[in-house]
Amino acid sequence: MIAEVAEELVRTKKRAWGSLWHRTLKSEAIRLRQPQTVDEAKRVVESFVQHYNAKRLHSGIGYVAPFDKLEGRADAICAARDQKREAARARRRLLRAQARQQAEPQEAAA
Repeated sequence: MIAEVAEELVRTKKRAWGSLWHRTLKSEAIRLRQPQTVDEAKRVVESFVQHYNAKRLHSGIGYVAPFDKLEGRADAICAARDQKREAARARRRLLRAQARQQAEPQEAAA
């Protein structure tokens, strides 16, 4: 009984994922480009699949592209992203400190 319920959950998840993928394909490719012929539709779908796998960031795998995850670059991408985020935080802290220092002499003069 438990195995049957688990299998049904897996099937439901797979159906949901497939449905979501098709919705994304339709909304981000087919409806935007409105292909007029079968050949044109094939090109639109091929272009979308390439973009979806190579460039589009996916939240479920840490906001990296599936090809990057598959080729083992996800950890390096996330580490570089973390370094950039920390550098931006440090710049903001410095700018806020400088703004406070500039505001202090003006407050003392007033």
